[in-house]
Amino acid sequence: MKVRILLAGLFLTGCATPLERVISVAGDVPDWFEERRAEVRGEGYPQLTEVPNGTDGPSSDTQTNAVRAVLASYDNFFNDPRAAEPSITKADIIALKEELFAQFKRIEALPEQERITEAEIEAMKALFEPYESKPIDPDG
Repeated sequence: MKVRILLAGLFLTGCATPLERVISVAGDVPDWFEERRAEVRGEGYPQLTEVPNGTDGPSSDTQTNAVRAVLASYDNFFNDPRAAEPSITKADIIALKEELFAQFKRIEALPEQERITEAEIEAMKALFEPYESKPIDPDG
């Protein structure tokens, strides 16, 4: 209990400052302080009735020209051939798939004598052997 009283006394005396020092600091405010204080209080702002209606801005001709330029750029974008819808439809893709699968089924249905034999495959590979790249010898 004594320790608590001692700590409370130390905190209270440490936080207290002489009145003369507080008064001297209050008189030494920066230049911007008065302006900021008026801003915080809400002073210096115009009333809504005093706010101009914005007629000092760009003319309506300038705004109209700007809107026309934006619309022209949109037209250029959407009229670009790359922006066109694809010419092939889902039905076309499905028809192509069916055609390719039918061709594969015909190939699988070929009799063995009409297919390429292993000997023919090896003969074709031999034709390309002179053109195959050989590994580079790092020592040579």
